[in-house]
Amino acid sequence: MTTIGDAAQEIQTKISSGVRILDYIDNENLITCVTSLFRVIHAKTVQISEGKVWHKWDFWKNGVDPFATVASTIVSGKNSIEDHLLEVEKVRQIDKAISNSIGYFHQNILGHLDGCINPGMNGEIDLIVKRPGLKLIAELKNKWNTTKGDDKTQPYDKLARLIGSDYHGYIGYYVCIISKPIKAKGYNVIDKPFTPSKKKVRRPLREDIREIDGLSFYDLLIGRKDSLLDLYEVFPKLLAYCINLHDPNKKLCNLIDDRDSHFKYLWSHIYTANHGGIPPR
Repeated sequence: MTTIGDAAQEIQTKISSGVRILDYIDNENLITCVTSLFRVIHAKTVQISEGKVWHKWDFWKNGVDPFATVASTIVSGKNSIEDHLLEVEKVRQIDKAISNSIGYFHQNILGHLDGCINPGMNGEIDLIVKRPGLKLIAELKNKWNTTKGDDKTQPYDKLARLIGSDYHGYIGYYVCIISKPIKAKGYNVIDKPFTPSKKKVRRPLREDIREIDGLSFYDLLIGRKDSLLDLYEVFPKLLAYCINLHDPNKKLCNLIDDRDSHFKYLWSHIYTANHGGIPPR
């Protein structure tokens, strides 16, 4: 297994020798993107774990199934229901914080590509692309179910408004890095007109307002296939590099890499037709 220290040294060697880690983004910008992600995740994890950014009784707001809670508390071996609920809520909030951070991480990476602008977290739109022969604006979501049902008309309306005002001649894209899977076929590769509905009334079909999956969007902007896979494969070592800078003494944690049987499975389970396949033991 590759350790944190080994992976960090591998990345540092490439940086020192001037070899690009990824061919479509320079090393300095790539490391900046990953470092920003690491800092946010690390800070949020510490804050939530120590109970500094949430009230411990928040989990009562949406109701709790008393039978399920008693059963899971006993089976998990916790001493009290409160202890069990606190642990579950902390894990849920940490996962949510990480997922939100990953969404902006993709926005940040793509914003460093040639001809691309990332307006920032508070920008009116997530990404602007202005190249010869390619002008687009994009609203990015990390996962297809981040936005529910009727709410999908909001990004459509925003794209329509911006194309009608400041971005004449641009194509508006609604991007889901992880698209909704097709049953028995897995990941859904799409690039088609975006026509969400609200109260059973569908928005007009327009060729200049489209929805697209993450694989296709990365490939569209980078100009070749497997560009997102390349980022995924080096991602653990990039995080290890950032962790090592933060805590050089942390060397005992095994790093997920291509020798971990679940590393390839995670990708194929989501991004290939093998969705729903049998996980490794």
